Amino acid sequence: MKSIADFFKSAVMGGFFVLLPICVIAFLIYEGIEIFIAFTDEMTDALGLEGPLLHALILLAGAVVVILICFVVGMIIRTKVGGYSVGLLDRLLGKVPLFNIIKRVIDQTSGAGTENFAPVLFTLSGGEVSVLGLFIERSGENMAVVFVPSSPTSGVGHVVQVPYNNMQFLDASLLSVVDGLMNWGNGLGKSFATIKVKDS
Repeated sequence: MKSIADFFKSAVMGGFFVLLPICVIAFLIYEGIEIFIAFTDEMTDALGLEGPLLHALILLAGAVVVILICFVVGMIIRTKVGGYSVGLLDRLLGKVPLFNIIKRVIDQTSGAGTENFAPVLFTLSGGEVSVLGLFIERSGENMAVVFVPSSPTSGVGHVVQVPYNNMQFLDASLLSVVDGLMNWGNGLGKSFATIKVKDS
């Protein structure tokens, strides 16, 4: 009975940490759409206009405005002052529980992260067995911290320290690796065959 309870607990925790960033993003998008729809309804009522075409045009205009705002913010953060402000905000948010882990997962999923949570292979003593892991961070000059996920519950595993030069970075996305782990390794063979040059 205890083993069943432990398995259930590990499965729930693994699913939670995988779904948490997705749910947060989906919630923010949903709330944004709800607010924008309410705004367009009030605007059309105030103007005395109606019709689905008008709503569609307002939504399109709103989407263009959001894209332009994102572009302007993106240009601002490329400046010295903008970069400093983003760094300050990042440090403040870093004190929020789970923020750093969510940020790293999102960065790796979107392609913004270079190595954080990147899928890697490292060999055990003897070099005959390769282990799949997710690179977390450098540990000194020659070592690396790696999270070794379990299967099929990829959010649960253990943390090891391995020589950095003993790792091979896979040319595979985090999502594809997690999907393979959740399917007991099915589909990971193609990922294992792709090795890319790592940052020195």
